[in-house]
Amino acid sequence: MNLWNSTRIAYVEDQKGVRESVCDFLDSKGNTHVIYSTDNGNDLINYLHETVPLPNICIIDISMPKMDGLTLLKKIRKTFGKSLPCLIYTMHHNEQTIMKALHLGANGYLSKQYGYEELYQAVVAIATTGFAYTKDADVNMFESIMNHKTKVFNLSEKERQFIKHAGSDLSYPEIARLMNISAKTVENYRSKCFKKLNVSTRVGLTLEAIKLGIINI
Repeated sequence: MNLWNSTRIAYVEDQKGVRESVCDFLDSKGNTHVIYSTDNGNDLINYLHETVPLPNICIIDISMPKMDGLTLLKKIRKTFGKSLPCLIYTMHHNEQTIMKALHLGANGYLSKQYGYEELYQAVVAIATTGFAYTKDADVNMFESIMNHKTKVFNLSEKERQFIKHAGSDLSYPEIARLMNISAKTVENYRSKCFKKLNVSTRVGLTLEAIKLGIINI
């Protein structure tokens, strides 16, 4: 295999068995190659600082000792900006975690309930388009991040404020307290924003808000 014609991957995963099997699988595909793997985020950060050129993509687990994957993602974005694509590959597939990862700048999100072939497809998608959607999120909304056409929606300032909070990992009761409004008003904002942005889930709302520039990543 010509390493420079393949997608070069750095992978951080604390479970040795998973890490080794993923590396073996991706290396077997011919056009993807894991050039570095480790069990913790600190090692990956040190590696990235010392490596030229950078990998084409980082695959990151979330639940790890020393530094969790979301903290690692935040550090990568702070140091390298958006130049280094990152794919979250984790056992977590709840809505709030997905939204937080996207808000921090993840280029894709895949839960470990899906097989290695889907992980490979996500890597290829990110390498070719910059983003990968998964069954963990709204497919149409994830794809729409790449669409730079803008739409004008009649959103009030309060609705925009709600959308920004909804794009974080805050619960709806926490958003109500932060905005100093009732739970009923939060539900009203949620319903109106879903309708105006033509989405049906909180993840979809966040992705559409990112596309429209309401939420910056």
